[in-house]
Amino acid sequence: MKPRIELMAYQPAVCDDGPTTVQLLVRLHAPKPQKDGRPPLNIGLSIDRSGSMSGQPIERAVQASTHVVEQLEGRDSLSVVAFSNLTEVVADCQSANCPQEIVKRLQAITANGGTALYDGWLHACQLVGQHGGGGRLSRVLLLSDGQANQGVTHPLKISEEVARWQSRGITTTTIGLGTGYNEDLLSAMAKAGNGSFYHVQTPEDIISAFQVEMLGMAATFGQAVSLGIEPAPGVELIRVVNLLEKTPSGRLKLADLVHGCAIDLILELQVPPQSEERELCRFRLAWTERESELRHSLESSLQLPVVPRGQLSEFPLNLLVAQKHAHKLSARLLSEAIQSIDQKDIPGARAKLQAGLNLLKEAEPNPEIADTIRQFQTLLQQLDGGQLSSVRKHASYASNSVSMGSFSMNGSIRRFLALPPEQRTPEKFEELRNSEGLW
Repeated sequence: MKPRIELMAYQPAVCDDGPTTVQLLVRLHAPKPQKDGRPPLNIGLSIDRSGSMSGQPIERAVQASTHVVEQLEGRDSLSVVAFSNLTEVVADCQSANCPQEIVKRLQAITANGGTALYDGWLHACQLVGQHGGGGRLSRVLLLSDGQANQGVTHPLKISEEVARWQSRGITTTTIGLGTGYNEDLLSAMAKAGNGSFYHVQTPEDIISAFQVEMLGMAATFGQAVSLGIEPAPGVELIRVVNLLEKTPSGRLKLADLVHGCAIDLILELQVPPQSEERELCRFRLAWTERESELRHSLESSLQLPVVPRGQLSEFPLNLLVAQKHAHKLSARLLSEAIQSIDQKDIPGARAKLQAGLNLLKEAEPNPEIADTIRQFQTLLQQLDGGQLSSVRKHASYASNSVSMGSFSMNGSIRRFLALPPEQRTPEKFEELRNSEGLW
């Protein structure tokens, strides 16, 4: 049972009488699961209970945490930490076979004090570390609505620690609520921890974010995923359109491989004149299989027909590649808009957002493009209304998620969240995922 690398060029040929720019979609598929059921989970919840979480935010956080507990099985493990300026262990790392007692403790959480975010996250990691291994998928889910203002607060220091725990098999997902949290810190933690970053605007959205994360964990096939790109002699990798970090060995760092949810990357290659068809670029996908905890790799190479430039027009254009190119490029423009906001260049930020919107409108429409167009329109309205903090957070979330190929941006997830809450069952999600046709 192995993943699959699918290579699609926008114009599937190169020239023999001049250089060719190749827009390439690299699509990574996790295999279809061979058996029913999901992996055993080892979850740590780290919940901000500082004073700003008083009222509805802490109530929704408790409801979402209760949802997590109710989804667990006896073979799963759960730890719960609540933090303000002090850290409180709500549930020590334990089997989830006594959910009523854990729910009772969750309901006793109250909000007050400062935000010792690092301490709360670290304590959850330490508890999760007690039940690691054995094929379990270990992850800390951190929820906060504020700035780290107690203990360790420097983003680089915290991210370094997150990466160290990730190397031990404990990943980190972060959920930022409202407009008061530090999106640079939470997104950096998610990247370093090989998890997801969620921007939730209302307390009600917390429950949806927890739902999505649980579904993704249940369908995870491979972790610590990376992709090596080796252009052939003379071929130049112009750029990777996705904004991605690199591993110490120089490979691209990717999101988890999730059953039924492809990861898409867009590359631009410059190919010199070719005299015959040959290998133009080699790709090496590496991952740690969740069940066996063993490291695996898979290689694939790109070869395209060689024709005179005048015959290029005879090859059909790949519409999907053009759509993905526009989508990933729009994520770059979101990142550039954030930089303009940080430089207090609001007209520049608006120009970047408008450029992204125009780019998407020129692309052939599909549900993914339409959804992103709506996001850009909302961001422009918020920017014109002076809501800079909201724009920055939403743009950071969307840019990171689109570039990484996050599970939370998958089409089946968007359709799942559009359903009434009572219809959001694991069985319904399985039905939607199978309808994507990505196996």
